[in-house]
Amino acid sequence: MSIQVIICDYVDDSGENVISAWMSTISVRAKASINVKLEHILAQTPQKDWHKSRVAAKRKGEPDLWEVKVYSDNVQWRPLGFFGPKSGTLGTFTLLVGALEKGGKLNPPGATDEAQARKAKVTINPQKYRRIHDYK
Repeated sequence: MSIQVIICDYVDDSGENVISAWMSTISVRAKASINVKLEHILAQTPQKDWHKSRVAAKRKGEPDLWEVKVYSDNVQWRPLGFFGPKSGTLGTFTLLVGALEKGGKLNPPGATDEAQARKAKVTINPQKYRRIHDYK
């Protein structure tokens, strides 16, 4: 199967890739699990079919945010992201916040608010605030 969705990471005002920085703080196993889901499942699934996936879901109460669902190291990892702005003919999904879920709540607290604030920046200036995801 070919690439259907380009996966990107949020980059802050200083130019730091915050998704890469977050992933450097989690276990190698969890990072690998997240990257496998992103690269081998979600990037190869057309945007219109993501709702059928067990690996991603729209975040409840946040209709424009999606969560990537990965279970590794006895942790429910839930990086948050959104589709857009579009790049050419392929869909573009930008990871905004690294999070985990415990007891039905995201950690860090305020992750959805942070994701919404970052989404607004990416929407206004995608060239400044996002980079292609690094699967290493």
